[in-house]
Amino acid sequence: LTSNGKILTSPVLDSVTHRLFIGTGDGLIKMVRLSESCTGAVSPPCVDSTAADLNSTGSHSIIDPPIVDSTNQTIFITVNDDGAQHALAAQATTSLGRLVTVQVGKNTGQPAHAGTLDNAYFTSPSSGHFYVCGTSVSGADPSLYSIGFTGSTMKNSTDNGPLALSGTSNSCSPVTEFFNPNIGSGGADMLFVAVENACSATISGGCMRAFDITSGFPASTTGPGVSTVAETGGTSGIVVDNVGNTTTFQQASSLYFSNLANTTCNGIAGGACAIKLTQSGLQ
Repeated sequence: LTSNGKILTSPVLDSVTHRLFIGTGDGLIKMVRLSESCTGAVSPPCVDSTAADLNSTGSHSIIDPPIVDSTNQTIFITVNDDGAQHALAAQATTSLGRLVTVQVGKNTGQPAHAGTLDNAYFTSPSSGHFYVCGTSVSGADPSLYSIGFTGSTMKNSTDNGPLALSGTSNSCSPVTEFFNPNIGSGGADMLFVAVENACSATISGGCMRAFDITSGFPASTTGPGVSTVAETGGTSGIVVDNVGNTTTFQQASSLYFSNLANTTCNGIAGGACAIKLTQSGLQ
C-alpha cells in the first residue's frame, strides 16, 4: 500500500467485514480485505482497487485514522483540504461508496484532526451528530461544528456551528466524546477539545474545554455546561478513563493527555507534561 510518498494513517478494522481502512496523505481512503478477494479475484489479504477520493491537496491531508461504525457499516474521515481550500468532514460506507462530504470552514494550512460521534448517535443515528473542529467561514479561527443524520447517512451540510474556539489561526486537538452516567442526576454526554493558542480573553495561550452536550450543541464557550483549563501549546489526543462514582471517588472519572509545548511539571521546567484531569470540571 503506497500513497505517492505521503504518510499513511494507522489502520482501523471493521470487525464485521474484516476490512482495514487507511487514510493517505494524498486524500484517499483505501481498504485492505483480510478475508475476501479483492477486485479482479485477487486473494486476500489484498489492497482493493476501490478507494474513496476526497480530492485533497497538500501534505498529510488525512492525518488521523478513520472512525469505523461496524453496526451501520459506515466510516468517518476529516480532511484539511479538499483541493478547493475547504476543510471537510466525510462519510462513506464500508464498501467505500455513498461518499458524503461537508465543508467545515476554509483550509488554513493547519491540520484537521478526527471528529467524534455524540451519545445520541449510538441510541439512534438519526437523532445524533458528528462533531468536528474545522475553521470559521473566513478560515481564521478553529471552530466547532456538528452534522446531523438522515437515518445513518450523514447530511450534506452542518446543523450547528461555527462556534469559535480560539481568536487566531491554529489547530484543535482531536475531538473526544464520552457519556458518563455518573455525572449529574441522569448522566452527561461530555465533549473534550483543545486549541493551541488564543483560547479566550482570559487565557492567551492554549487550553482545553469540556462541553456538556447532553442537551445539544453548545451555545457558547463559557457559562453553564462548559469548563476551561489553560494548557500550554494545546494538547495531544485525549484518553478517557472510567465512569467511576465521583461522589465516593472524586478522581475516578478522568482524562489523560500531554501538552504540545514545553512547560513546567511539578517544578521541572523545559519539557512537555503528561496530565490527568477530571472529566467533570477539568480539575
